[in-house]
Amino acid sequence: MNKDILKQDDGGIVLSARQIKVYTERSTWSTRIGWFLRNNKKVFITTYSLPDVDYIKNMFGGLNLENVTILAHKKFALQAVHIKFEFPEIRIFLEDGTHQKCALCEPDTVIIGSANFGHSGWKELSVGLKSKGAYDILLSEYQERLTRAKEGIIPPEKIEEYNRLKKKLEDKHGGMEKDKRV
Repeated sequence: MNKDILKQDDGGIVLSARQIKVYTERSTWSTRIGWFLRNNKKVFITTYSLPDVDYIKNMFGGLNLENVTILAHKKFALQAVHIKFEFPEIRIFLEDGTHQKCALCEPDTVIIGSANFGHSGWKELSVGLKSKGAYDILLSEYQERLTRAKEGIIPPEKIEEYNRLKKKLEDKHGGMEKDKRV
């Protein structure tokens, strides 16, 4: 009799991983995905909330940000606008219902945890898997979600707040670049 606890069903696929790393509290998003970005690998991030611009400056300073794609909850549209103004090369998609905290790091690493992308004052847990199978399955799901998600959409109830932020940024920086992607 097979006593495996994890069984393949409609809720998921059982895979194996070449390596598994359990990250401690001292691990940050920067330490978990920095190597991939320093080596020009693509990184896809799903998160509920978005960090502030200073966090991204400290984390990604000098790196190729064209390799970064973020999928976040649509209620953080204003933060997405601020990030896009400072880092237009980052692709940010917004959707309703996003709550996952995950990074897919090319070519075969999946990092799943409890922390949103950014600084957390909580005691968080993350696990990294080196598994081409898991990476491919989650990347396929992620890409399907991106085709349904809205890139650059500001919810109608946030337009007035967005316009205030846009004016503040224009005053601070002398104009906001035109970019269809938020």
